[in-house]
Amino acid sequence: YQRRVRGHQSSVLSIEWNSPREFLFSGSSDPSKNFALWDLRTPQLPIRYCEAHTDWVSHISVHEDIVTTGSADGKVIVWDSKTGELCSIIDQARRAILALSIIDDQHLLFASWDSNAYLMNFDS
Repeated sequence: YQRRVRGHQSSVLSIEWNSPREFLFSGSSDPSKNFALWDLRTPQLPIRYCEAHTDWVSHISVHEDIVTTGSADGKVIVWDSKTGELCSIIDQARRAILALSIIDDQHLLFASWDSNAYLMNFDS
């Protein structure tokens, strides 16, 4: 390997890359710091830990300046990929998020353990 990125205290469960910015996003089972934003051009520490989920982050999807995270808490959270700031919380699913994909800059598709698939606008 060329580089190891350390900062989570528990298992890393998901990872995504935003190549134009050289940002790495990681989701874990850490109790409080379960989503991290890394700039791989800088030293090893993450730029920011994002602490909005109440359970492990199992899925991450990136599209341009949008990052979404899906969690065992049943929430999908939309983040600004440049700053790590929380943009919105989608709390439609009743159980853990099992799959997550940003379709374009306005639509999100996700599936839940509640036996449903959801297609949503980011404005919803």
